[in-house]
Amino acid sequence: DSVYAFSRTGGGREYVVAVNNASAAKTVELPVESRGSGKFRFLYGGSGKVRAKDGRIEVTVPALSSVVLRAQNKLKRPSVRPSVSLQAPEAGATGTVTISADPGRTAGARVVLAAQVGNGRWQTLGSADHAPYKFTQKIPDSVAAGTPLRYKAVVVDRAGRTASTLADTVTGQPPTPKKPTAERRHVVVHYHRADGDYAGLTLHTANGTIADFSGRDAYGAFAWLSPAEGTGKIRFTVERDGKPEGAERVVDVAAAGEVWTKENADLVDAVRPADAYPPQDTTKAVLHYHRPDGDYAGWGLHTWTGAANPSEWNEPIQPVRRDAYGLVFEVPLKAGAPSLSYVFHKKEEKDVPADEALVFSLYGHEVWRVAGEAPYLTPSLGGAFPMDLDPAASAATWIDENTVVWHGTGTGVAAQQLVYAADGGLTLRDGVLSDEGQWLRLVPTELSAAQQAAHPELADTTAFSIDPRDRDRIPEARRAKQLIATQRSDNGALLGATSVTALFSTPQQVQKGSTR
Repeated sequence: DSVYAFSRTGGGREYVVAVNNASAAKTVELPVESRGSGKFRFLYGGSGKVRAKDGRIEVTVPALSSVVLRAQNKLKRPSVRPSVSLQAPEAGATGTVTISADPGRTAGARVVLAAQVGNGRWQTLGSADHAPYKFTQKIPDSVAAGTPLRYKAVVVDRAGRTASTLADTVTGQPPTPKKPTAERRHVVVHYHRADGDYAGLTLHTANGTIADFSGRDAYGAFAWLSPAEGTGKIRFTVERDGKPEGAERVVDVAAAGEVWTKENADLVDAVRPADAYPPQDTTKAVLHYHRPDGDYAGWGLHTWTGAANPSEWNEPIQPVRRDAYGLVFEVPLKAGAPSLSYVFHKKEEKDVPADEALVFSLYGHEVWRVAGEAPYLTPSLGGAFPMDLDPAASAATWIDENTVVWHGTGTGVAAQQLVYAADGGLTLRDGVLSDEGQWLRLVPTELSAAQQAAHPELADTTAFSIDPRDRDRIPEARRAKQLIATQRSDNGALLGATSVTALFSTPQQVQKGSTR
């Protein structure tokens, strides 16, 4: 099982190559085309000759090495004429498809495959000189459903004789590509009481689901729900002893996976209130770990990259405490570490199969995890501003030629951009834009002293500069009827979208203080 071998023909003779990746020599029997008692001479990795018997030769391959042998006699003309069969994709093929050929007993078979889409020109897809004789074809989305697909395979045997066959099928309707959306297994509801008393509080939904406020963070307490796929809005109340505290509230699952509300409030905030969370201690990472079954015996934390003192697998880091949510782990970090690599485990049992990494620039230094789920419960993916294109709710400001600002940074945000539509019409539905529009990429920057002096009210905002590669399209963006700012995760999912207010006038009819 440590030896890989293959044979090829050249100049009418058969060559055999065998490679051994084991630390000890291996003796193996290899099938050859040369029949009878033909001999093979070592060209590399050995000396002398070996004799074929019943279509096989026995060779010893040295440790971590290879051997090459050549048949002493030329191969005889194949007794079996070449043949080939062809399996086309099933009807309704779209995207990347596979076509399979089978040359049967053809000696030294080389198969060449060509394809025709509709009435277009025949094009060679490729050739293969060994099993599995499979070919791939990319069918463009522009090809209409029901278009004929034709294939022709030609096989050439060792003697140069040929055979061919045909196969056909038809294309299907390409599936409509889905726009990426943020993965939200849970909806987290944060609740704040002025007196800090959260004992006995529960979250009640209109459909009868009840969840405890078992989590605690700087804002207050939090509970979470696991809505079914496709859930739109969830109506809920916060109750104690069966009595609601305040009115019924609503969370839009497509727009936000995490919301914040207060006692006796009517509304929820889909943006993390930055002033409620003090600066984090960047010398350590804090990981909260919750197991729904409540069984924490033997569970620990293994760390490596980013940790000041990486742990040993058999001596995992132990929690510093256990609270109503679960275990709390604190990991001292290397100075300047951008991330922490870790895995929760119990002996050889890992919480999730893949290794994990907490990227501080995306999620901060404190996170809450649920057993068996790699995405964090909180902080969850979310923009610095809610998904709301109402100009009256504009949360982004274009302050001068190249600079855009807004409050906060968001969580899990990998990129941000200005998006414009020349004729307007951009809308939001189920967490995605009706059209991607045209983009001006934004890169992080800082406000200059002059900018802060001109706009003191924006001194505590997060600033971005329009990417130099896109600045030639700034005039076009200014003329557009609709201009918004968006934030996206690393897979392109929309995390935030808001209209943009412009604080300067231009020849392109941007009015001072106009919101679009």
